[in-house]
Amino acid sequence: MTIKQDDIFSLFDIEVETKKVDLNKMNDIKENKPKLKTDTNSSSTKSSTNKKDNFKLTSKTIIRFGMNEYPVTNYFSKDEIERGLPSKKTSEDGEIEYKPISEEQLRKKLEKDFPILVPKYTTLVYVEKQDVVIPIMQAKKNGSMDNKEFSFEDSSLKHQKKKIPFQILLDFIHIAKYFSDNHGTEVFANIYFDHDTEEFFMDIPSQRVSRYLVTITEEAQETALKLIERRYSKVMEIHSHHILSPTPSKIDDDNQRAPILYAIIGNINGLFPDVLVRTFNKELNEHIIIDSSKVFEFTLTTKQKVNGYDLTVVEVE
Repeated sequence: MTIKQDDIFSLFDIEVETKKVDLNKMNDIKENKPKLKTDTNSSSTKSSTNKKDNFKLTSKTIIRFGMNEYPVTNYFSKDEIERGLPSKKTSEDGEIEYKPISEEQLRKKLEKDFPILVPKYTTLVYVEKQDVVIPIMQAKKNGSMDNKEFSFEDSSLKHQKKKIPFQILLDFIHIAKYFSDNHGTEVFANIYFDHDTEEFFMDIPSQRVSRYLVTITEEAQETALKLIERRYSKVMEIHSHHILSPTPSKIDDDNQRAPILYAIIGNINGLFPDVLVRTFNKELNEHIIIDSSKVFEFTLTTKQKVNGYDLTVVEVE
């Protein structure tokens, strides 16, 4: 099956000309500190209403991702779903054993159509009541980089050209400043695009924070149920380095391995904090720095009128 894929960069009214930057050459001090780890064992505070359903596909299961729904029969035959897939092992009498389709087997199939659903970052949540599978992306590990140029091509979302509203960035900076001033810690949020309202929205997942560490405690099941009524795409993960530089740490590099946007807010006590935006390119196996003004709306532009000042006195050579 061939599906026309929309990358998140086609949401913006740009073709982002970007370049990999050697972060070791930046003047800021590199803070080699742990970041964004997903804690899959911290379920003690979870409500019983978020109990995870067993992953068991039926021939009527629907995969809900982004703007659309896809029948699981696009990826496996009805016989494979009902009988299972042949195991590499055989029974004692020499017969082939069949096992139910696993989450990872479905994820591998989906990744061919949706490259964003990378391993160690994607959890497939099965909601038995609705017989749907919802892919949830969460920060996890891997890592590497080099110097090359790369451009993101526009695709079929050309009618949706937008930038993330400046107010969302400002909201997160206010939140980051609060945690920095009051607790001396970092904080994390996700930014999504709602395909029905055609608006961006920010969500703060359950998390534990400290000076050098953000641990996401919200499990994929909880995220899926929270957003189950919306048709959305995850656009960005944003977190703060509070009073420190926004230079990514090694663990940031290891976690940020999906082709979405990543933003780091640093030097929070400045008149305006520093904002670093990047993505990860799977083909080049490297992180790509992106001009933040290409992603976020910004109120200071040359298109704004400057009232009350006579600019004719300025002679341009």
